[in-house]
Amino acid sequence: MVEVEAEESVYTYTLYDGDPDSSGGCELGEVDQELVADSLEEAVEEVEELLSLEAAGLSREQGYEAGDRLYALVWDHQGCVTAKVIHVLTDEDLG
Repeated sequence: MVEVEAEESVYTYTLYDGDPDSSGGCELGEVDQELVADSLEEAVEEVEELLSLEAAGLSREQGYEAGDRLYALVWDHQGCVTAKVIHVLTDEDLG
């Protein structure tokens, strides 16, 4: 049996504090950040974690409320959007 190693791919992502497909989304932090992952699923998991970390740094004083959504778009190496990740803010996120 021959084992085939998964090839790592470079993905690009940007986090938003609203839906980037509408006029309500502004970038959070640096745009077009790169990450290396063995698969799209792994890239999405990493971006989900990054969204959770970003959410933990937000507050009501900044105008966020429980139920607001953070988004991330993930692009593949060809520049095609391959995933849209959503994190719904909770009371716990907002401290």
